[in-house]
Amino acid sequence: MNNLFEIAEQYQNILSEIEYLYTQITKENNPVIETQIAKLMSDLEAIDDDMGNKLNNYSHIIKAKNDENSAIDKEIKRLQNRKKSNTNTITRLKEFIMFNLKQINKTRYETGLKTISIRKNNPAVKFIDEKAIPCEYKEKVITEKILKKKIKEDIKNNIDVPGCELTQSERIDIK
Repeated sequence: MNNLFEIAEQYQNILSEIEYLYTQITKENNPVIETQIAKLMSDLEAIDDDMGNKLNNYSHIIKAKNDENSAIDKEIKRLQNRKKSNTNTITRLKEFIMFNLKQINKTRYETGLKTISIRKNNPAVKFIDEKAIPCEYKEKVITEKILKKKIKEDIKNNIDVPGCELTQSERIDIK
């Protein structure tokens, strides 16, 4: 069985041949050319069936891949939720251990398999009132955002927007 490109090429070749034969019809050769055209039309229908089958198969593959992607997205979300739950459990357990070690005034505990200790983190800055911080400790950050919706609206209303044009792409829709 041919691939989709070959099927489309065969279809185009037969159409070109039919168009050529129509230009060659005369009174004398009319029955012969009509027979040739009828055979080519039959071939065209067969190729059309092949194309339909091939496109149908492709659409099944696309649907299966879309379904698989949906399942993957759900699994990713499930795993992210599980990871978040594990992280929260780890945090709670560490806080519980720290609380209880402090209750018994210990900063280190050896269990035989593990050594658990309380350590100081590197110093971190905590902002109490950001407005009170002097300018020398601040940096202005300016960001630009292009307003695509406004540009699209203006172009649709025949307003020229330099550096922009409205384009229309195409997609395959399978129902």
